[in-house]
Amino acid sequence: MILLVAQAQFDNNHATSQHAIKTLNCLAKPDCEIDRSELETLAFHGITDEVKGLRPLVWRILLNYLPLDATQWDDTLR
Repeated sequence: MILLVAQAQFDNNHATSQHAIKTLNCLAKPDCEIDRSELETLAFHGITDEVKGLRPLVWRILLNYLPLDATQWDDTLR
């Protein structure tokens, strides 16, 4: 679902949209941990601010504030 929203939102700028979609896909893997090395590589090339909240989320993960397992985020943020 996130992917569809991202594709619709980024039709105007194809280069940026592909990077944002790759970042969202990296974060949206259900029932498995986020691939930290993939996320680091994507972040190295910049995290777009076109998706509201994406940059802070990526930084929270990379700084180990949020675990790589997204199912644990609610417990961490309480």
